[in-house]
Amino acid sequence: MLKPVDSSGSRGVTKVDSSEEIYEISNKIKRYSKKEYLVAEEFISGYEIGVDLFVYKGRVVLNAVHGKLTHNNGLTDVPIGHYFPLEISSKIKKL
Repeated sequence: MLKPVDSSGSRGVTKVDSSEEIYEISNKIKRYSKKEYLVAEEFISGYEIGVDLFVYKGRVVLNAVHGKLTHNNGLTDVPIGHYFPLEISSKIKKL
């Protein structure tokens, strides 16, 4: 995965499938950044979840594990929403 370092909303985040694509893709996604460098990360296939914490007076009062709805924009999957409850095993929730 190549990502601009200072972009938001997944703008410019792109999955690179071969080393031959790196130069071309990096030049395309630099337009989403004010920096001259990018972040490169390993792609991990799987199911994306999220966690929101609600804090009141310095204490966590709710730990909300949720599923993410995504849309593929041709470059990567972009989160477009969340849903509750997330139906996963209690063993995974404890992790």
